[in-house]
Amino acid sequence: MTQAQHSHDDNNALRLALNDLYSLRDQLRVRAHLMSMEAQEQWNHAETKLAELEHKVETEGGKTTRALLTKAHSLKDHLEALMREKNEKT
Repeated sequence: MTQAQHSHDDNNALRLALNDLYSLRDQLRVRAHLMSMEAQEQWNHAETKLAELEHKVETEGGKTTRALLTKAHSLKDHLEALMREKNEKT
């Protein structure tokens, strides 16, 4: 596989990861008012991290796609854990 193909695959993976994050973000926003104060603080922190990630994607683009993809997956794991925690309490 060529460098261009790797870059294209990484960009597609990043786009999919961001779409997953946006979906989780939207779900958590709807439920935010039902969360405990601690969960709301975690949510605010995660939302800040997502905004930072979005900014990096916009400004740095493909230069650091793999690093951004790793951050996106990490943030997705965090949001999914927050969602599970919220679901267990309701």
